Amino acid sequence: IRPSIVVDEGGAVVENVFPGVKQPCGLIGIAEKGMLNAQYRTVSAGGHASAPKPHTPVGVLAAACKRVEDHPFKAHIDGPAAQMFDTLGRYSTPLYRVIFANMWCFGWIIDTLGKKSGGEMNALVRTTVAFTQMEGSSARNVIPPEAKMVSNIRLNPADSVASALAYLEKAVSDPAVEITSLESFEPSPVSETGCDAWEKVASAVANTWPGCIVSPYLMVQCSDSRHYRDLSNHVYRFSAMDLSAEERSTIHGNNERIRLETAAKAVEFYIRLMRQCCNKKDVPQPGKIRVGGFVLIQQIRQESAAGDGVHQNGESHNDQRQDKLGDRPILPGALLRGAAHRPDDQADEADNGNCREDQGADPGTDGHVRVLPCVGIAVVVVHVIFLLLSKFRGYNDYNTYL
Repeated sequence: IRPSIVVDEGGAVVENVFPGVKQPCGLIGIAEKGMLNAQYRTVSAGGHASAPKPHTPVGVLAAACKRVEDHPFKAHIDGPAAQMFDTLGRYSTPLYRVIFANMWCFGWIIDTLGKKSGGEMNALVRTTVAFTQMEGSSARNVIPPEAKMVSNIRLNPADSVASALAYLEKAVSDPAVEITSLESFEPSPVSETGCDAWEKVASAVANTWPGCIVSPYLMVQCSDSRHYRDLSNHVYRFSAMDLSAEERSTIHGNNERIRLETAAKAVEFYIRLMRQCCNKKDVPQPGKIRVGGFVLIQQIRQESAAGDGVHQNGESHNDQRQDKLGDRPILPGALLRGAAHRPDDQADEADNGNCREDQGADPGTDGHVRVLPCVGIAVVVVHVIFLLLSKFRGYNDYNTYL
């Protein structure tokens, strides 16, 4: 038995998460990172703290920690991350569109900024290491005979548990430090996007939150969907919620909460998705839905030319089962490609701005601004000059001259 679609928690509809993009983004995880809890252990003869050797076990582990943090894993701007940059980059400002359309030239910028600032963008492109625990002596005046520390590692799809352990050994480069795996699992395979399963999920997101940009992305956390990795290549990770920055900050914290209308939207999304999976006929008509102690009335819109094509009887008003983003039909694959190939682009130039060919990009570039190799080389030379100037003038922050 192979599930046709697996949908689990993951991305959401969020704002202000991608440089230069002002529209809400519906991020659907098509893969998730692996996980490795690595333990670093060193031993000594112990003794009284009044006569220590130059480096105690805690000091040895502290040096190992610094070496790992000073040598982050290699960046991989490919796979789900590359698909997200390609999709959302089309809706960004002109400068960012140039950058994300020409990662062969500007990928080093993402790499360097990720190393310096960390955060979500850095987690998308490389395996990350977070040191979370350290254990030494049980007494303040005793040198520990054994010291341990643990790092939580999230593995990029390009890496593996074995390759990560080998990299840590090389980075630490100290035979006194023993590195072992406590728990681990490999990164998930990358699910398909050019298929009917993806279109069902993407269309349900686009119709539930009109105006949002639907994009694949790499989930940096872990979900139960990993247990289905060997059963289906249509595993999608999406939490059906539009979350504000303030709501995202409460996840797993005190007073974790969502708005009531957010819960109603989640119900609407799953009704829409189930109807598509069941040919929109086998799901009962929704009536009163009780959410958080309140009764919400879910209204399914009547058939109309400007509607999303869902009847109260559960049928589609279009034999081709075309859904709508705003009031424009979504063609197969158009969500992933940023809707750059729709035949009605000429009529769309005066609409709500979802199509971005009118912002100066050549329509033949599929919404992106491509840089000729000679121009790319010139840009690299300019950046190298700025790097040299920054060293002479004492600038340490890339934002000073970028």
